[in-house]
Amino acid sequence: MPNPAHALSEDRAPLLRHDLVWLDPTRWEANLRTRLAPELYPAVRSWLAAGFPVVARRCDKPEPDNRIAVGIPLSPRRGGQRVALCVAPAAVRSVQRPPLLNTILHAVPPDWKLPLNNFATAVRPHDVGVRVYGSLMWQCLTREPYLHAASDIDLLLEANSASALPPIMYLLQRWEQDHGIRVDGEVLLRDGRAVAWRELAGTQARVLVKSLSTVELIPRKTVLRLLHRLHP
Repeated sequence: MPNPAHALSEDRAPLLRHDLVWLDPTRWEANLRTRLAPELYPAVRSWLAAGFPVVARRCDKPEPDNRIAVGIPLSPRRGGQRVALCVAPAAVRSVQRPPLLNTILHAVPPDWKLPLNNFATAVRPHDVGVRVYGSLMWQCLTREPYLHAASDIDLLLEANSASALPPIMYLLQRWEQDHGIRVDGEVLLRDGRAVAWRELAGTQARVLVKSLSTVELIPRKTVLRLLHRLHP
């Protein structure tokens, strides 16, 4: 059962890590003013006033009043802090999954366009959705500088079948070697938890599995069984 602190309402699906959350401009200011360090308030107010989303984050214990744990990774231009917030469900206007890779290719920096286009082309025949989060996503959404020459790329893989994953992980390894760019990221399990693709591609007996409320070491065989149940 989902943690009730992470459920927006009975008619909405529970939040998942990395979900983008847009706040109602008529509700967020009063909600945040008393819950932020005074020195952070101007940057957060400017961020939200620009219409940028916050991101659903992990919370180790339920928040009071069913508040939702979210965060803002401010760009270096805005100070670079990672701001942790908790907001009332009533302050949420809309929620979206992180963007698909092919929907943000037009906005990626010039030096990244060819490598990412090559990866998007290579992955297209496979039955896997590829979403983007982290610095690349934030730069494309905000048009503010997040990336630098040594930046990683964070990808969220949504496989429609377990058999689709091995070729994608092979592609990721080859792409890293060919382009000299490290790919971090996760494979989304059917129950909403996620495991790092690099751990899944390894051989360790247990892998770290994360949700909005838990971090657990789980036997690798158990995770593989979850993947094989992607289709009922």
